Amino acid sequence: MKMDLDLSGRLKFLRTRKKLSQKQLAALIGVTTQTVLKYEKGYRVPTADILNKIIEYLGCEDPAWFLTGQGGKLSVGSNHASTFNLNSRMTEDSKEMKELSSRIMAVAEADEAVFEMLMKMLDANLMLAEEMLSMRRVLSMRREFADRSG
Repeated sequence: MKMDLDLSGRLKFLRTRKKLSQKQLAALIGVTTQTVLKYEKGYRVPTADILNKIIEYLGCEDPAWFLTGQGGKLSVGSNHASTFNLNSRMTEDSKEMKELSSRIMAVAEADEAVFEMLMKMLDANLMLAEEMLSMRRVLSMRREFADRSG
């Protein structure tokens, strides 16, 4: 039985399969419990570094399935314990994983660069706003002085 889940669903599936709470997983991967909740609700996407930690700590047998939903098929046995029926294409899967990993790293780096740029723009705007406020105060004080003098 193949289960079609998005990344957030696959994360929750693997976490509960390992019998970990959100708090325990958060401690393992170095984020807050609230962040894990956001990952599982689909409100936030983990960075490449966090994805690698999740795959490692949750013992994901098929990282391609976890990252993309493709690859190994998820099956539920008669004892209701979830297991993976892995494909025998190990070398092909390995190549795909390397390519996927490099794509994830490129996106993470691009996201980081965009974030840095936005933060610099925000800092510049804050500085400009502070200067404008300061100039406004000076002009206000000059008007008051002119009104009193004139």
